[in-house]
Amino acid sequence: MRVLGVGDSCDLGDLYLRLRAAGHLVRVRVNDGDSKDVFVGLLDHSHASWPEDLAWVGKRDGGGVILFEGVGHGELQSQLRRDGYFVVGGSAWADKLEIDRSHGQAMLRKLGLPIAEHHELLGFEAAIDFVKKTRKRYVLKFSGSGFSSTRSYVGNLPDGT
Repeated sequence: MRVLGVGDSCDLGDLYLRLRAAGHLVRVRVNDGDSKDVFVGLLDHSHASWPEDLAWVGKRDGGGVILFEGVGHGELQSQLRRDGYFVVGGSAWADKLEIDRSHGQAMLRKLGLPIAEHHELLGFEAAIDFVKKTRKRYVLKFSGSGFSSTRSYVGNLPDGT
C-alpha cells in the first residue's frame, strides 16, 4: 500500500517508519520549513507540493491512503474523499468541532454530556480583565485555526491564588 503523510512537522514519523518496515511504500510531506529535515534519510520526502503526489498514492481502488496530521484541512479532506481518495484524518465537520470550541461544547451539551463551565473571550486583554474581575482559576485554551489545539495554559494568579 502507498501511504502519503501530510503534516507540518512529521509528528507521526514513528508510525511511518513502522508502516515502511511492514512493507508499505511511504512518502511524507513536511510543510514547516524548520522541520524539513525531520526523518530525512529514514523516510522518503515529497519535495514537490503534496497534491503532486496524488497520482502516486492513487485512489481508493488503488490501495493508497493519505494521512493528514493535525486539524485545519477538513474541507480539503472532505473534498479528497468525494474525489475517490482514501483519507485518514478529519473532515470539515470535525474541524468545526475542534477549531470552534464553543460549537464543540454546544454539540456535547446537545448530546447530553456534561461540560465544564467555559467563557469565550475575544483577545488577551479581555481574558486578563475577566480573570482580574472574577479572581478564579481558569485554563486558557485557544480557539480558531491560528492556534495549535494542543496549546493551553494552566497557572496561578500573580498573588499565588
